[in-house]
Amino acid sequence: MPIQIREEDSRLYVKVLIGFSIVQVLLAMILFVYLNASPALWGVLAAAVVLGIFLIHKFWDEKKPVRLVTRVVEYAAVLLPLLLFIVTLIMSLVEARGELHPQEWGILLFILCAIIHTFLVFMLPLMAVSATHGRRFDVVSLRVFSIAELLLALFTCFFYYEFDQNMMLVGVESVYFRAFFCLCAAVTVVASFLIRPIAWRPKWADSLVKKWNRKRTETPQPEAEQPPAADAE
Repeated sequence: MPIQIREEDSRLYVKVLIGFSIVQVLLAMILFVYLNASPALWGVLAAAVVLGIFLIHKFWDEKKPVRLVTRVVEYAAVLLPLLLFIVTLIMSLVEARGELHPQEWGILLFILCAIIHTFLVFMLPLMAVSATHGRRFDVVSLRVFSIAELLLALFTCFFYYEFDQNMMLVGVESVYFRAFFCLCAAVTVVASFLIRPIAWRPKWADSLVKKWNRKRTETPQPEAEQPPAADAE
């Protein structure tokens, strides 16, 4: 059975979701985007995200064309580069008869971890703001893509980074910075399951909400100081 939830319970998680999706973009810029992607590419993506968030905030519930165009941009920006990557991978495997050299794998993984990853991480804030309006399609899309971003972040930071043919330039040579980037991606995933969809969320997410609310209610509040009683004359 779907679990009914109140809108006020989701306000904190909405802020966490949007905040951490934006933090991911900033961390990705420092970690790999500005060194591996052209300024024109991430500049256009940033402008599209800012414009998209403005349009969502102003016209999302009233204008169906705004919802349609925004969703097309979100999906096209992520899926078209991914489709090109898959086609390139298949063609490379066919030409090499299934035996690619490590350097060829390095090029393909660079496209996945540096280029496609850039498109995905930039689209997450747009998807997050769209999902906060509570439409099932946008909420489910956000959950799918945020999980994909987490998996890609882990793969990029802890596998491809150690790959012998790694071609990606890294802005910060710190395992803690990479771990923090992945942690932000994980928080985004969790928050995407805690925000209010149309009328439900998974039971495990609801248990987290109840536990959090219980802690807030059990925290003792400081008592207000009583003014000293006036001396009777």
